[in-house]
Amino acid sequence: MRYILRSVSSGNDSHLGGKARSLLQLLRAGFPVPDFFVLAPQAFRDSLTLAQHAAVESASDAEALRSALADLVPGSPVRRELSAALLWFDGTEAVFAVRSSAPDEDSAEHSFAGQLKSFLGVRPQDIEQRIADVWKSGFSAAVCAYRAQHGLPWPPAAPAVIVQKMIKPDTAGVAFSSDPVTGDRSLAVVGSNYGLATSVVSGEADSDLHHVDRSGRIVRRLIAIKTRVDRFSAAAPEGVAPVAVTAKEARRPALTDEQVRRVAEAVRRIETLFGSPQDVEWAIAGGCLHFLQARPITALSLSSGDKNTLQIWDNSNIVESYGGVTTPLTFSFARRAYEGVYRQFCRTMRVPRPVIEANDSIFGCMLGKIRGRVYYNLLNWYRLIAM
Repeated sequence: MRYILRSVSSGNDSHLGGKARSLLQLLRAGFPVPDFFVLAPQAFRDSLTLAQHAAVESASDAEALRSALADLVPGSPVRRELSAALLWFDGTEAVFAVRSSAPDEDSAEHSFAGQLKSFLGVRPQDIEQRIADVWKSGFSAAVCAYRAQHGLPWPPAAPAVIVQKMIKPDTAGVAFSSDPVTGDRSLAVVGSNYGLATSVVSGEADSDLHHVDRSGRIVRRLIAIKTRVDRFSAAAPEGVAPVAVTAKEARRPALTDEQVRRVAEAVRRIETLFGSPQDVEWAIAGGCLHFLQARPITALSLSSGDKNTLQIWDNSNIVESYGGVTTPLTFSFARRAYEGVYRQFCRTMRVPRPVIEANDSIFGCMLGKIRGRVYYNLLNWYRLIAM
């Protein structure tokens, strides 16, 4: 097929974007991944009308470009290949995830988190429209602003699109091979809830949290009182709807200790495969562990991994802004704000770009969160001033 790449390939897949490359690498390494195929970016280009092609080529006006792509649909050759590819999946009741996989997305430097479209619970007859929606999301106002903020080239390349059969998990969630909050690489963190991973990924529902050291010992656990679980729903606009959790399940851990250790051990092997700390989405269905996607932990400082490395923390001044216990969501906002402000500060002070790039790891770790409170990472502040 010209446009569609089936699960395993040994060729050059650099044009397929971060998500697709990660899935292919997981599959080649023997990790269990639900069946999927990738629609290459060439399918987008070959689906453009002459007017749309001209708009993409000029691309001087982002709003005009989005307007030109408003009626974009997959072209006839692409639709024929999609119809043939869907025959690979057994079952007339199958539903799919349709996800973006742009060249810059889920890279070690840029996550584009939540900015390119993804759709869950997609029925086969709706896949063509959802693919078009994913393509168009690569040119949205939010993506344009993100690219401008990070100095990425314009116009962006159209994303590849992943079409993956969705499993119906008993339990699902996310796992980090290193603690993304403290930077401690000796601890894996496993977040879990019943049903689909969407409730954990979005943070819209409380979920269980386990910290596991390298020996497999669970050193910290937080069992949430779970009030909702996400399940497939044909009636829901996005194919997923929350369902109330029974009183019996609400206080029960979503995973057994054995399953927690199993997920933690697997995510560490995935870190070894990719050579950097990973953020992994996983699901367990019928006792079988599956991996849905993997990406680098972009917020983790490159120098924060060894717990024996000297760290000096101080809350002078910042305690006036973030007094008391700070929630993870607020901390993530503060850390991103400090990263952006002080990166710009260096540019304003005419620090040479190669020097900024060589010290890139310090900007994302200007702050730390220890036992719920925000501190300055003083050694990174000294490195910043030294520049």
